[in-house]
Amino acid sequence: MEQYLHYIGGGAGALALTGVAAASAFYLASRPSSQKPLFPLDEQCLVEPGPELIRVSRFYKEAKEGKFVSYVFPDTKTLYESFRRGAKESNNGPCLGWRESYNKPYQWLNYNEALLRAKNFGSGMVAQGLAPGTTFIGIYSQNCPEWILTEQAAYCYSMVLVPLYDTLGPDACAFIIKQGKTQYLFLLGKI
Repeated sequence: MEQYLHYIGGGAGALALTGVAAASAFYLASRPSSQKPLFPLDEQCLVEPGPELIRVSRFYKEAKEGKFVSYVFPDTKTLYESFRRGAKESNNGPCLGWRESYNKPYQWLNYNEALLRAKNFGSGMVAQGLAPGTTFIGIYSQNCPEWILTEQAAYCYSMVLVPLYDTLGPDACAFIIKQGKTQYLFLLGKI
């Protein structure tokens, strides 16, 4: 053994090697064991009969009876209405937050500011010729406040939203644009 110690730095190397071995043994003895999921992952939803392969959560009690949730609140049946409900429930609280870098504090838009910007942007889209109710718009962006503002602008004028993500790659994005009959594409943020 002593003839090999010079390869690892003599006594100090042997001490380091012993420390590594001890740390490894401690980790192997005390590491958390893998646990079985509470419910089998491949059985968390029910597949409705038919070619559409509609999936319904097993945890929704009335799904077995064919009853599905259409809306949670009677006054909120669309995404347009849900954003406005958020404004009302939060008493115009903070809505969209961002920060310039990780060491700077968040800056916030409250709900009314976000709604005003969305309405203004939507009216600008209409002024440019995008038709309310029949226009399909795509958004290609990373997550940012502008994404939500563009989304809400589309909802203000009943436009159809086709989200695209940079992680999908160019072929998938081209396919989605074609399949979604996207007429206009918004590129937002740092792409």
